Amino acid sequence: MSNTLKLGNGQWATGKDTVLAYNDLNSNYKPLAFSFSRDSSGTVVNKDGLIETVGSGEPRIDFKDNTKGALLLEPQRVNIFDYSSDLSAWSKLNSTVTESSVLSLDGINNSYAYERTSGSTSYIYRTVSLSNTTDYTLSFFVKSGTSTNVRTDIWDTAQSNQCSIQINLETKAVSNFIGNSYKIEDYTNGWMRISVTFTSESNFGTTFNRYFNTDSVGSELYIWGAQVEQGSYATSYIPTSGQANGVTRVKDLCVNTVPENIVNEDEMTLYCEFEYLGGGDTIPFSVHNGGGSVIWLAINNNSTIYGANFYNSVFNGSSTSTTVLLPNTKYKVAYRTKSGNSALYIDGILEASSNDAISNPNTLNKIELGSFWNGTNQNPNLKIIDAKCYNSGLSNSELAALTQ
Repeated sequence: MSNTLKLGNGQWATGKDTVLAYNDLNSNYKPLAFSFSRDSSGTVVNKDGLIETVGSGEPRIDFKDNTKGALLLEPQRVNIFDYSSDLSAWSKLNSTVTESSVLSLDGINNSYAYERTSGSTSYIYRTVSLSNTTDYTLSFFVKSGTSTNVRTDIWDTAQSNQCSIQINLETKAVSNFIGNSYKIEDYTNGWMRISVTFTSESNFGTTFNRYFNTDSVGSELYIWGAQVEQGSYATSYIPTSGQANGVTRVKDLCVNTVPENIVNEDEMTLYCEFEYLGGGDTIPFSVHNGGGSVIWLAINNNSTIYGANFYNSVFNGSSTSTTVLLPNTKYKVAYRTKSGNSALYIDGILEASSNDAISNPNTLNKIELGSFWNGTNQNPNLKIIDAKCYNSGLSNSELAALTQ
């Protein structure tokens, strides 16, 4: 059994446009450089629990809820808000916003204190334009002050409430929820990120988002990092500061052209430990030839995962899980590809197997994380914690032990 490639598992070596994996073949410990690209900046949670901005082409090793770190791979997204954190640019009703001395999650004193000053209705708002009958996710970071409640809404111009959530920041109790789904995440120093996914109605038109302080006059809370993006889940924070059309974070791509002996086209094992962040049509791990042949671990649109061989438009060895992956959950998955004896394991359990005969007509020399081929029509949304490639088909007992 030869472990011909390993990446992660707490050992990260990154540089501009590069992530290093390692090769232990024949007891030889050599680095294998993955080409990494993202033609924009991006944010990531660093070891101190702060949100850090990294430059174009820099891999993002994310440490949120994971002391070992994980390679964050995300699809292209746009933060539609023009001012994500400068709340002084937002309109106000019966309220004030002032720069506070409370550190925001990027470690700078740039959060805003929002205070209800009068009236039974108090809010700040910012106008955005959304498309009709489209999935969007609204998210923001909030920290309690003298107020422990927050409410956020998106209304259209006809005063129809498209999404809403009210949260007690101490108990995390939710009320007045309107939308498809919501999520509450804890960050450092008492900050939370709240996200709500909703589908816009037909004839939606211009909309505005508003935050409410639902406690008494004079109470305040802290807000930072507002985001509206098209999609059914929230991705990492995209800062904006006055850009008319928002800011785009480009998709992450990670691929390596490997030397001989790393890949065994006729019999091999792909292993990946990852945190699934949501969505479908995602490829955690693939081995291919840059064209019509590929072996992969893939996530379907229904959030099941499968291993398969795809050669010249024919699927062989397909093994699809009965387990449906849950967002923000970690999994250990392994796929053995072997003629007449393919198998898929998740977290120590045999999920599926295949006795298809497999004959590979092409040489595979590329290993890719988060997508395959040139990455078109693939939307990575996961954190790669550990990835391994073996140039042999591990036994069932080895696969069970590897994924436990």
